[in-house]
Amino acid sequence: MSNIATANKTARQAPGDMHDDDFLDALDYKFASASVIARRMAEAGTPATLDAIHARMAEFVSYTDEIEAYEGIAWRIVPPLPANDNVLPANDNSSPLASELQTVALPTSVTAPLLVNGCGLELVRRLPDKSIDLALLDLPYGTTNAACDHVIDVDAHMMELRRIITDRGAIVCFAMQPFTTTLINAAPDLFKQSLVWEKPVATGWPQARARHLKCHEDILVFSKGTVISPKRSKRAMTYNPQNAIEVEGKRRVHKSGYMTDVKGKAMGEAYMRLTNCPRSVLRYAKDSKLHPFAKPVALLEYLVRTFSNENEIVLDHTMGSGSTGVAAFRAGRRFIGAENGVFRDGSAIFPVASDRITAEINCSMLPEV
Repeated sequence: MSNIATANKTARQAPGDMHDDDFLDALDYKFASASVIARRMAEAGTPATLDAIHARMAEFVSYTDEIEAYEGIAWRIVPPLPANDNVLPANDNSSPLASELQTVALPTSVTAPLLVNGCGLELVRRLPDKSIDLALLDLPYGTTNAACDHVIDVDAHMMELRRIITDRGAIVCFAMQPFTTTLINAAPDLFKQSLVWEKPVATGWPQARARHLKCHEDILVFSKGTVISPKRSKRAMTYNPQNAIEVEGKRRVHKSGYMTDVKGKAMGEAYMRLTNCPRSVLRYAKDSKLHPFAKPVALLEYLVRTFSNENEIVLDHTMGSGSTGVAAFRAGRRFIGAENGVFRDGSAIFPVASDRITAEINCSMLPEV
């Protein structure tokens, strides 16, 4: 289990009544999320619950100008002004806040994606608030020795994703334990569901006598929206159940009458219901050897169609060989992607992704023979 996961588990079991100094000692001049503060407090021997941290930080911000909040999800001690009277950068890695950066122009056409050869997190920091409808990501898990699988600052990524995603949009991330737990702990309030990608071919044969073979990865769904029917909530997360069929049905619950809706009103003898609804286990075979961790385009297209609508914007700021960009184009969505990694031979990954997405678009424009 990761350090953050262990700290959060300890924090949930800890009493919420703490001294102010315990909370303040966990802060510095860089913004820190509740999970980071929980980890620091646990390491200091003064664990606190995440709810207690959120509540106490809100109180600090309300009655002192020495503690500063970032959208209510991260806090820091206000740094002193340097000699030139310029405020120090607020985010980790000495990066300025999104409001201080030049905003990136969003793509206006499905056939003109925004592809960036550079740091994905820096790109995300330049995106406008609530500008992305779906972030479909395969972030580095940090569980292998591959150059493109390095450990990332999950809290920094999730903080920016929370800012740029629309109120009904979704953040969908591939993961494997212990990275799965780390991602969920970074945004427990947004977590909606965990799906499973089942692979036809299992791995882990060298350890087959000691443990189960691996044949799946997690797909985590986060959203600010609700999971209530769109007919009952204007903030319902975008969800288009693929291959589901709406049919007219009739069901008697008991002798006294027919079933009622959630408000207790009779629905009558006939009503519309869904059948052939998608299940949480998705079985897709790998289809690309361009990147060691590439996900099937068919699976990505399924997720794009499920969690976004036509002409909306899909983001993948760690796009690898560009599979998400191909899937977004096939589904009729605008796309933003970034990549700055290298293959094992040291060659850059971005040109492969850019050429692949461009070729997909160009081929679609060829006249039919």
